[in-house]
Amino acid sequence: MDGEEAIAWIEDVDEGRAKGEKPELALIDLRLPGTIQGEMVGERIRQSSQLKDMAIVLITAYHLTKDMKEQIMMQSGADELLYKPLPRFSELKQRLEGVLVARRARKQAAVSASASNLSQTEKDTKPLTLREMPPTSPNDGKV
Repeated sequence: MDGEEAIAWIEDVDEGRAKGEKPELALIDLRLPGTIQGEMVGERIRQSSQLKDMAIVLITAYHLTKDMKEQIMMQSGADELLYKPLPRFSELKQRLEGVLVARRARKQAAVSASASNLSQTEKDTKPLTLREMPPTSPNDGKV
């Protein structure tokens, strides 16, 4: 799949046209055929309402400077960058599973934090009874 096809698939997912289960992990080469590169696909995944929580692992055969790597990781929102040649299958599998575990933990923490904030918001916005209402003028509550 080239970058254009990947972007089209992401749009299909967001618009409900893609069928089947959504993957939990995207393994994307930085240098894809066409004009859209791997970091752009990762960036579009992070912008997707349906796929934003997907784990992203970039792969490349190119040597990247520290600054290039940081820029690509920031732009793409990738969880990890692996260099080719890729490790043996057992190690690759272990690393990908580690990325998935970390991504699931971050998602769960975000859900828990959101639920906690919602609970606090509900407490903060609970309607006041007459006894709890603060006076609005010096004569309030007096006949």
